[in-house]
Amino acid sequence: MLELELTESLIAEGPDKVAATIRRLKSAGVRFSIDDEAISLAVISLARSLRLKVIAEGVETGAQMDFLRQHGCDEIQGFYFSRPLPADTFADTLLR
Repeated sequence: MLELELTESLIAEGPDKVAATIRRLKSAGVRFSIDDEAISLAVISLARSLRLKVIAEGVETGAQMDFLRQHGCDEIQGFYFSRPLPADTFADTLLR
C-alpha cells in the first residue's frame, strides 16, 4: 500500500545503490513511480529525432548535470552554474 516517487536527482546521484535499494523494497511490496528521469530521457530522444537542440533549465547539482551530459543534452543552465545576476554584474563576470 506504499508507493514512493523517485526523482531524477536521486537516481542520478547513485544509480547502483539506488537500484539495489529499490530491488529490496520491491520485494517487500513497495511500488515505485519515476518523476523527471523518464520524462527527461523521452524529451532528449524526441528532440534528437526532430534534430532540435536540447537545453536543460533548472539544473542545481553536479549529478543532474552529469546525467544530462551523459544523455546528450546540448546546453545546461541553472543555479549549479550561477544564481541570477544583474546585467552589469553578468557583463563583468563574462569579461573576466
